[in-house]
Amino acid sequence: MQYLLSLFEWGEERTISSDLPLKKGDTVILDLGFGKHLATVQKLIEAKECGSCEKCDKHTVQEDYVIVRKATSLEKEKVKLGVTKKKEMIKKCRELIKKYELPMKLTGVDVSVEGGGIIFGFTAEERIDFRSLVRELASTFQKSVRLQQMGSRDEARIKGGLGPCGRPFCCLSETIPIQSISTDMARLQQISHRGNERLSGCCNRLMCCLAFEQDTYEKMKDKLPEIGSKVKTREGEGVVRNHKILSQEIEVRLGNEQKSSVWINVKEILE
Repeated sequence: MQYLLSLFEWGEERTISSDLPLKKGDTVILDLGFGKHLATVQKLIEAKECGSCEKCDKHTVQEDYVIVRKATSLEKEKVKLGVTKKKEMIKKCRELIKKYELPMKLTGVDVSVEGGGIIFGFTAEERIDFRSLVRELASTFQKSVRLQQMGSRDEARIKGGLGPCGRPFCCLSETIPIQSISTDMARLQQISHRGNERLSGCCNRLMCCLAFEQDTYEKMKDKLPEIGSKVKTREGEGVVRNHKILSQEIEVRLGNEQKSSVWINVKEILE
């Protein structure tokens, strides 16, 4: 079975496979390979929930994480009692981030069940050399320290909000499969000229909704002759120079003396 788990204080979500019979709301011990932490079962994932699971990032299984067992009441209580210590850890970490002038924003801290490891979550626009920060944190708390970078999409999902369309973020939906969004999608849908500001969501990344019509555009493009190919029209023979996928039109550069171009519907191409 596959379960969607909420990890760490900042609610990072991961899909984990396990043979254990679990239900929504169960707290489990999760072995991350570098320590055991508490996680909460959000839901049981079934393949039929997503019509395009082979493309979906949301339900990609985290192979190197293992659900050990359900957490005991004592373990859950122990983590709750560490709230004051967590505040001290966050305060110290922010001081050191400022000291080393690192372009990153701390989002939370999570202590392992055994108490020997600390994970600090943060967001950043780019890769950061935080080795000096980790060394000083480890020296200060006398524990193993790990920094976990969170993407801006993850941060937006955790904080929540409304998109430009006025609806809740797509990444908050349980029914919308979120794919990797690329600039190729914008180019195929012929809207890349709108600029990053109009194509970006509140997370400052390309909007997830670019994926909604991708399959339709791909199928419609397949019905059009390739750019550079020769076609026959009522105006004469010419070479395809451009496409309008949505209206199923092509620009044809005619081979006459004037080298003129015409836009025609794909249905107007002569055999």
